[in-house]
Amino acid sequence: MDSYLLQYNPSRPSPTSKDRLFTTEIRFDRPVIGIIAQKDLLTEHDPQLAHPDADFVGLVNRGLYKNDQVTLSSDRRTIHVNI
Repeated sequence: MDSYLLQYNPSRPSPTSKDRLFTTEIRFDRPVIGIIAQKDLLTEHDPQLAHPDADFVGLVNRGLYKNDQVTLSSDRRTIHVNI
């Protein structure tokens, strides 16, 4: 099984950055079998799924927020992200 971590870290916050929408589409060569998007579940699954050298200790902004949208296509190979 392969796992992927999508991270979006704006380089610099600006007065208008909260009004900006980040949109992307990610395509995979095989069907996606699951998406973990809640901070607590990400932390819980890090030992099994994260890269052994990854260090997420102290990160506050992990996971999705109230208005964030992640949609999986009907063929389960494309993820659409709007945050």
